[in-house]
Amino acid sequence: MYSYEERMRAVKAYIASGYQANQTIRKLGYPSHEALRNWYREYQENGDLHRDLIREPLHTEEQKATAVAHYYANGCNYTRTSKALGYVDRERLRQWVLESGPREGQPCISRQSAVKCAPEQKREAVVECCARGGGAEKIANRYGVSHSNLYFWREKLFAGECTDEMKKRRNR
Repeated sequence: MYSYEERMRAVKAYIASGYQANQTIRKLGYPSHEALRNWYREYQENGDLHRDLIREPLHTEEQKATAVAHYYANGCNYTRTSKALGYVDRERLRQWVLESGPREGQPCISRQSAVKCAPEQKREAVVECCARGGGAEKIANRYGVSHSNLYFWREKLFAGECTDEMKKRRNR
């Protein structure tokens, strides 16, 4: 949103440039061509620009409450709720859920891995993987994680320091 002064500056620059929108936008760095045309049209019709822009809210409080209730009632899934209702996007729904605060007794958890491994378990899995105690997929299944987690843990464990054996494998 541009202030009244910024909009007036743009309209006056537009008039001073001989109604050259590109020149005005290049000089000021704002607005879009369409916004500049609309501002100029308003200036022509009223002799001035409006000072306050009062915009109606996009969604009512009832719609917000319905969306948040649907989110909690149907598995705490932003995408599914957004598609089911059809009037709210995921990001806006996420904001509404955050604004509403946590609900009592709701089992929703954030999108973090449900499997929590202790550092010792991660180390064991990485050692087992590096020692080729079976395929990475088998080891990952045993620990209840994905094989990409094993490789991520390995990178964190070695913190960028590769052993000579690892370098040889990479070069092959």
